[in-house]
Amino acid sequence: MITVTILPADWLVEEKIETAPRLEQWRLRNDRITAQVYGHASIPDGHEIQTSEIIKYNSRLAHTRHSVYRLGKAKKMDCPDNCAE
Repeated sequence: MITVTILPADWLVEEKIETAPRLEQWRLRNDRITAQVYGHASIPDGHEIQTSEIIKYNSRLAHTRHSVYRLGKAKKMDCPDNCAE
């Protein structure tokens, strides 16, 4: 079983939030996030990544074993033709 801690919005200082890479079109899978990354020091913008294990997260941020990321828009899940809009 995977345990991920959900934290209040103020768990990290604002300075680190503003400089953290941003994840767009992200999806939580098990204990990791798959997403397009923007603003990372060594990964080109728009490149798809999978994070290391998530330690803590809330609606704005994800803290992994190695990094802190800002969370942008989550990826819309695929929906069969007969699902409700």
